[in-house]
Amino acid sequence: MSARNVMRRWVAALKDGEKLDLSSGLAILPNVDDEGAITVGDGTTDADVKVFLGSATEYALLDVGNSRVELAVPLLMSDGGTVTQITTISTGVTLNTTSGQITTVSSTLGAGVEAAFTVTNSKVSTTSVVIAHLASTSSAGTPIVTVTAVAAGSFDVTVANLHASAALDNTMVINFVVIDGAAS
Repeated sequence: MSARNVMRRWVAALKDGEKLDLSSGLAILPNVDDEGAITVGDGTTDADVKVFLGSATEYALLDVGNSRVELAVPLLMSDGGTVTQITTISTGVTLNTTSGQITTVSSTLGAGVEAAFTVTNSKVSTTSVVIAHLASTSSAGTPIVTVTAVAAGSFDVTVANLHASAALDNTMVINFVVIDGAAS
């Protein structure tokens, strides 16, 4: 099917509310990478775009008029990895992925004590938001994990033991995800 016929059928479907048969596929490609655009709306009127992902309850919605993206599915970061800390609870690690798991060294962290380590990560920028969460521990104590600093190429994780008397004395697994932000 020629590009002209595809566009003619597309326009007819949009005008008449008919379904466009895409059983043989559809590709809209520019002649040069990043040339051209598909515009939905004009700033005054808009059309939302909803893409169903295998079922009627799983979709991605671009709500153009309300300036939001809605995902009715879990957000999946496909760039992940694992790293295991060595030596001490303050020893830094390197993992250059947008998400992952850090297994800490088996260490004793006394009641009311905290320790910090640096995660070197090339995916992190100064405007990144890094979220860290304790996935598991097999220790006594009351551990909490937080990101305490973000810089270009790294972030700092602080592990604190909030328990009044019991020490942390085993390994922990910390999940993290990097969300890239912007300052303007």
